[in-house]
Amino acid sequence: MVNISAHSLKTERRNISDAPYSVLGIKLSALEIGLCFSITLILSLQLYLQFIQKINWDEFFYLSHIYEAQNGQLDKTLQMAHIYLFGWITKIPGGEMVQITVGRFFMWAAQIGTLILIFKIAAKFMPRPYALFAVLSFLGIGFIYVHGTSFRADPIAALCIIYAVYVFIVSDLKSRDLAGLAIALALGAFITIKIILFAPLLAALALRRLIMSSRPSVLFIRFGLTVIASAILFAALLWGHSLTLAAGETADNAASLSSTAETVFLSGGLFPRLAVIKTGFITGLIPSILIFSGLVMAILSVAADKQKRKEALVILSMALPLLTFTFYSNAYPYFYAFILPPVVILAGYGAFRLKLSSFMLAALSVLIMANIVFLHITRIDDMRRVQAQTLSAVHKMFPEPVSYFDRNGMVASFPKAGLFMSSWGLRNYRRAAQPIFLNEMQNKTVPLLIDNSPAISAALGGETSTLLPEDAAALRENYIPHWGQIWVAGKQLSLDIETTEFSILIPGEYTLESADNVWLNGDLLKIGNVITLERGVHSLRSAVPQEITLRWGTALPRPPQKALSGPIFGAF
Repeated sequence: MVNISAHSLKTERRNISDAPYSVLGIKLSALEIGLCFSITLILSLQLYLQFIQKINWDEFFYLSHIYEAQNGQLDKTLQMAHIYLFGWITKIPGGEMVQITVGRFFMWAAQIGTLILIFKIAAKFMPRPYALFAVLSFLGIGFIYVHGTSFRADPIAALCIIYAVYVFIVSDLKSRDLAGLAIALALGAFITIKIILFAPLLAALALRRLIMSSRPSVLFIRFGLTVIASAILFAALLWGHSLTLAAGETADNAASLSSTAETVFLSGGLFPRLAVIKTGFITGLIPSILIFSGLVMAILSVAADKQKRKEALVILSMALPLLTFTFYSNAYPYFYAFILPPVVILAGYGAFRLKLSSFMLAALSVLIMANIVFLHITRIDDMRRVQAQTLSAVHKMFPEPVSYFDRNGMVASFPKAGLFMSSWGLRNYRRAAQPIFLNEMQNKTVPLLIDNSPAISAALGGETSTLLPEDAAALRENYIPHWGQIWVAGKQLSLDIETTEFSILIPGEYTLESADNVWLNGDLLKIGNVITLERGVHSLRSAVPQEITLRWGTALPRPPQKALSGPIFGAF
């Protein structure tokens, strides 16, 4: 095991921890108490933030998988662990937003586990105040404060990975440790296949333990058995999950995985998310500078300091996950909470090697907290209210679930039609050149559309859209605005004494909204009458020129209040 010498640690503790207090039986310095207070304050603010900040569109998508599984409609094999971990969440009353908020609380708890492991790992290489500062640095990165507890795969996958790092660095590699490692890796891969991004780090840490071992051949075999056990467990999880999938599950998972890898890893060039990296650096300025300082100090120690070379190599390996930013196309703000837990150990190391005093650490802590408070304030806007208002209106309009189009499965308890409209999903859709929306409308009854995507908004407005022309026209010609960003199937037509023909793609009951009676397919239809229309061509005629609306449903209700202005979703 690589540790700082006892003399060095004692010297540092005399310099930085000269006034110990007892808290719950643990002796802490005033600085350590201050750092713990800062961490606790940020964690408390972060927990409160989950109840007031907007919900990101992929969090709704994450929840929709759980509903699909419970309704026997899920056909996805990979990255579906959450349907078992959070299957109970759909029983919580209050609808999708309440359920996601509850899920966020458990992600917050998972993040606390990650913080504890970060501290334990860091404490192997530096005195406790600097290890606590590494923890504070993690929370002080703006993207992590905002997205580290989102209802996504990232927080629980991060816990699995940092546990694996902990096993390699801190544990004695006994059988129970390796069993835990196998479980963590298998579960992490079942949660998200992107844990492969940590392969270089884990390989480097395994190699270090082999070099340190007095019996490397034995340890190599034990590592091999751990990998095999993890692979078997992962395969068993996938196989068991596959037995629950809906009929018609696609058999081309390998091809799908290959397509995903090509899109996510190879399509963006060098530093595909450079703008996000710049913003991440600015919103986490102090931790970012100290991570860079730790990286420089580790490189210098490897090159020039034989006494600290082994320690510095381990610290340097913690920077390996940073290489993913050079090629990974999905390195959006939420990615930081997944990829940075090992990396922030460099921040504590940088502060340690720079010999930052108690005053400096305290001052930096205050600046980090001030930055977090500022970020907290900027996250409070009306978008969450728009989301809540929209979902409440949908459930009142449609007490029973109906199929709908939207960006991401926002009405998670309803069956979504169409595609998941992420940048990656739209790219594959354009590549396939198949009019998915039109095909769905021809084969399903989809009476509801939520205008929560730029591509949908452009199509409905007759502007240039990412959607194929056939799909854009199908949406524009078959849906009408109902309330806020909620659109329903319908037709708005200009009539006169000449017969007007129109086509219906979405069958069902339609209510006539007009100034005067009309003749539909030769039959008199009075104002407010409801008529059932099948797919196909129909004819309308009016005795007087007028604008009429055929609206899907029997007098679909609208909320009495005016819809809030503003989009449903914004930037991360």
